[in-house]
Amino acid sequence: MKRPALNYPAPIYNLIHVTSSLWAGQPNNQIAEVLTSYMDRAWQVIREHLLPIPASLDRLELTVKLAAEAEMLFFNAAINEPTREEIELFFADFLCRSLQQGPAIVQ
Repeated sequence: MKRPALNYPAPIYNLIHVTSSLWAGQPNNQIAEVLTSYMDRAWQVIREHLLPIPASLDRLELTVKLAAEAEMLFFNAAINEPTREEIELFFADFLCRSLQQGPAIVQ
């Protein structure tokens, strides 16, 4: 049974098509545009949630790429089409959990 295609908002839809290029390190204008949009959103989340600014821009960029990929994988497996709010909340939550300071929880 084929699952119907989801109509993702533009940033996530574009990311689905360029994720493999992001990891392969093949820069092009579309990848740069999508990454810039996610980085802008990351800085907004950092300000809104008073998160510590990462010591390295490379670390923030890697965290943003991981958040975007996790977002894509999570919502691709979703039964229902995600709303923009759900996508924004997922991204913000991922960044908050990844960037907040404190001891790691080990069980």
